[in-house]
Order: sequence, then C-alpha cells, then structure tokens
Amino acid sequence: MTVSTEMKSVDEELIISLHRGVYQLIVTYSPLDTDLYGWPFRKERLLLSVPLAHPLASRKGLTPADIDGQNLLLYTDIGFWHNSCREKLPNAHFLMMNEWDAFGEVSETGAFPSFITDAHMERDGAPPNRVVIPVIDAQAEATYYCVCKAENRDRYRQVFHALEKMK
Repeated sequence: MTVSTEMKSVDEELIISLHRGVYQLIVTYSPLDTDLYGWPFRKERLLLSVPLAHPLASRKGLTPADIDGQNLLLYTDIGFWHNSCREKLPNAHFLMMNEWDAFGEVSETGAFPSFITDAHMERDGAPPNRVVIPVIDAQAEATYYCVCKAENRDRYRQVFHALEKMK
C-alpha cells in the first residue's frame, strides 16, 4: 500500500477525490456524507501564544473579538486553520510566513502573538518565554476523522483500530 499526504484547505476537495477513487482514505474535520464512514480519532484546539509582557498574557481565555485587531504572526500552510483565522479576525493584521523553521524562530522570540494548537504542543512542548491561552470559540476546536467510502469500512477496520490505540 502506498501512503502519501496532501493538505487541502477545505475538506470538499478531499471528499471529491475520495469519491473519484483518487484516495482510499482521507482525514477530514467536517461532517460527512451518508455514503462515507468516518472514524473520529483526534481533537485539536487552537490556542494563542503571546510574549510574557503582552497585554493579553494574563488572560485565561480569549474570544475572537479579544484577538481581532491585533498584529499576529501566521504560518500560511496550516490547512483549514488559515481560512478560519482570516474569517474570524477580519480586522487583524497578519504577518504571513511560509517557511516553517523561520516561523518557529520568530514565533518563539518575537513580539507578535501567534497561533499554536494543543497537538503541536504535545509533540514539541510549550513555546519558551510565552504564555499560551485557549481561544474560546466553537470554530477553535476540530475533530479529525479518518474517512473511507462506507462500502470499504470493513477493509480498513485495522486502520481504525490502530487509530483507536493512539488515543
């Protein structure tokens, strides 16, 4: 079996390709068609990372309204989170970065707040010298599903069971 990865900013592109047989399994974050089967395997939460001296650093939670209008550092290749941040924060000023290593350096040492997820922090730890604050909004949480055509559910049962063990 060949495994390849491709990130799309909207699930619809992946779902269409699944229906056309381009993919056998996809990972989505949105509700599914009835002819698809999705195994929920991961939740992810959006957080804001701010410097210790930032005016928002003492907050225990932030709404999009609290963040809108801020100068924010944003990595461009974050899938649907990119569009979500841009839509929820129409008055924010984004410094866009598309090089991951440079983004990491600037986000850890710079004065700009930046977004991070709990999944990223589980893998790499909390950013040093920063305060990480939960974003309080329904769209700041995502549930990821491993999805196949419903007719192929039994074929990928072992994959779904392996994902269950990862929790």
